[in-house]
Amino acid sequence: MREGGMVLFAGVLALFWGIFWAGFLQFVPLGRFLAKRRTWVTVVVGVGVDLGFGLLVVPFEYWWPMALVVALSGFGVVYRSLYNEQAQDDPEKVRLKNKVIWALEDVVALAMDAHGELEEVAGRLEGEPGLLVDVVGVMRQVMEIERLARDGRRGEYVEPQRRG
Repeated sequence: MREGGMVLFAGVLALFWGIFWAGFLQFVPLGRFLAKRRTWVTVVVGVGVDLGFGLLVVPFEYWWPMALVVALSGFGVVYRSLYNEQAQDDPEKVRLKNKVIWALEDVVALAMDAHGELEEVAGRLEGEPGLLVDVVGVMRQVMEIERLARDGRRGEYVEPQRRG
């Protein structure tokens, strides 16, 4: 270790670096992107800067073997992250997700149209109580289809109530 003043300096520098880095990751658009989609980059940068601060207090002959161990231990995690990012950004998967969303939006629109048409039919069936009850039952099912599609569009799912 070098003199105590250098240790204190390195500690204060590290404290301010950590506050700066956290603020960057929280409040700057690029930082938010990195924190959300490229977390491994934020870790590599953070650990790399910390290792750099270590040079202020540890002689190079002791520092470099530790830096090598840290760098090599992170290699597998970085490789894994890069592999997963490549798989996650697959255009076919993105297109498929979009198509599912579009299909659910179409189902909602069709269910709303069917509900409106069933209301018109129900209005013409006032003299036919048996048929009116059947139409109202179908309207409830259409409303349930619409609800399920809306929930699915929002990424939610609640088991529908089924009649026994």
